[in-house]
Amino acid sequence: MTFYSRMLSVIEILAPALLKILRKHNFLLNVSMLTAGTVISQGIIIICQPILTRLYTPADFGVLAVYISAVSIIEMISFCGLKDVSLIPHDNKDAINMLAASMLGPILTALLLTSLILVFPELVVRMIGQPKFSPYLLLLPAGMLLSATYKVLQSWETRNKRFYSITQTRLNRAIAGSSAQIMLGFLQIAPLGLMLGYILYSGMGSLKFAHNIWKKDHVLFKTISFKNIKRNLIVHRRFLIYTWPDSLLNIAGIQLPILIIAAAIDKSETGYLMLAMQTMALPMGIVGSSVSQVYFSEALNKLNNRTLGLFTIKTMYMLFRVGSPPLVLLGITAQFIFPLLFGMQWGRAGIVVMWMTPWFILQFIASPVSVILFATGNNMLGLFLQLFGFIIRTGIVLIATIIAKSWVVEAYALSGAIFYAIYLTMLVVVAKRQDQAYLKV
Repeated sequence: MTFYSRMLSVIEILAPALLKILRKHNFLLNVSMLTAGTVISQGIIIICQPILTRLYTPADFGVLAVYISAVSIIEMISFCGLKDVSLIPHDNKDAINMLAASMLGPILTALLLTSLILVFPELVVRMIGQPKFSPYLLLLPAGMLLSATYKVLQSWETRNKRFYSITQTRLNRAIAGSSAQIMLGFLQIAPLGLMLGYILYSGMGSLKFAHNIWKKDHVLFKTISFKNIKRNLIVHRRFLIYTWPDSLLNIAGIQLPILIIAAAIDKSETGYLMLAMQTMALPMGIVGSSVSQVYFSEALNKLNNRTLGLFTIKTMYMLFRVGSPPLVLLGITAQFIFPLLFGMQWGRAGIVVMWMTPWFILQFIASPVSVILFATGNNMLGLFLQLFGFIIRTGIVLIATIIAKSWVVEAYALSGAIFYAIYLTMLVVVAKRQDQAYLKV
């Protein structure tokens, strides 16, 4: 018997047993499905990155960083706290009305922003602090609307536990976005190619989700009305009051310092930061986002069973064991690997990765389970933590631009580590208070 035949026999024996285990443990099955899709989609992005870094300069990536930061902040403002609101109602008729409500803000914001750009383009340029960004202003409302649509529709698919659809969509958007960036890079359409690829990345996901939802849930659309939307908004107003400022402060704390850095120093430095953040986000994206979505879908049941605290701490421990080794290894070796992998001009990005490692390890553990603050009624604590994070991140970067401009990127990395160390500590405290089951961990 050949080695191949032996391996095939082993797989035939083990596969049914593995599937049986996964079916018994629904949480593990869902995480496995999402993780598999994310691994492949992130693998596509990883394979394409060394090509992109040879087609585009660090300054081009710096422009992309400015674009993504501006889109992210505008998008979060447009949501008005409604991004994930379709997950809350028990009844699907109420949920579909909340889905409609969550799309109103992005649509109106896109129309308003487009009008503002056409009438007062100089004002918008000054608002984002990037004079050289004026040729690309109309990409802001387009990218924002497509990105917001993707996130809103993904929440609906998560609510209905359609994890296969989410997995398939991640693959489609990774292929479409990366292919567009490479093709436009070969045509020397820079830095526009990077931004158009990012827009296509969002657009492909939105179209796939929209088609799937229309196919499976179009009957529910008949129940959408202004009256039902208003009633649900009133019922869930407390959730919205806390989540919007919380989410906005979180995004602003990450993205506003990038805009400050881009305005204060050379665009190439922002490009190095962009590549470093993308690279560090890859291990997090493979597991962290998948665990987050499944954790969110399981949180309500665990809360009702008074086992949310135990479930949360076990999830944190699993994230620590899975995420820390690859992130530490990446942090140690990045400064040596990056010049070989991405080109000699990208060596600085490897050093930035080393500085960012503590921040991303702590974020990897904390982010997927952060919803526990809202599930347990600690809304004010969550809001206070995000306000603290916004102040410390933005404050440290602003101070660095004044007294140590050459160290501003390192200061940004340090501010992220400080924030997530405190944030993670508070999550553990909340989880331990939630139920006594944590004593068995």
